Amino acid sequence: MTENKYIDLNAMQEKADKEFADKVREHNKKIDEQREKKAEKEHQEMSRLFNGLSKSIENDAKIDREKEMNKEKSRTIKKIEDKYDKQGLVKSDSEKEIDKAYSKLLGNEDKSSEPDLLSVDRETYNHSLGFDEVKKSNPDKVYSGLVKKLKSKDDDTSIL
Repeated sequence: MTENKYIDLNAMQEKADKEFADKVREHNKKIDEQREKKAEKEHQEMSRLFNGLSKSIENDAKIDREKEMNKEKSRTIKKIEDKYDKQGLVKSDSEKEIDKAYSKLLGNEDKSSEPDLLSVDRETYNHSLGFDEVKKSNPDKVYSGLVKKLKSKDDDTSIL
């Protein structure tokens, strides 16, 4: 109130404006805190997702690397096996499996009696295969004898 007992409206307005401004500041402060909390949660969630994504990418890269290494290893092993299989002195396990499959296909179930090349001399091996007439001097005669034997075996097993 003023000296003349009038109400001072300007002072009242200033006081109301100040209180309102304080309330607005306090409200904005609360809103900012809520936004910061929400932004921090979103940031933590995005960090977690990106970390998971980077680990996933790294794991996929490791798996792809291992697959490529295994492919290259198998190619190299196959190349080496093919090189030594071509020498023909000793059959590899895969060649033995293929021979067994062909034997079964042709009806020669018991192929296990085939002698090992390293433990048998040439004459014994040829004898076990039925090449009794092997002579070093005349390979044409041996070949024609072999063809006759094979033809006679084919005639015995023909289905026609």
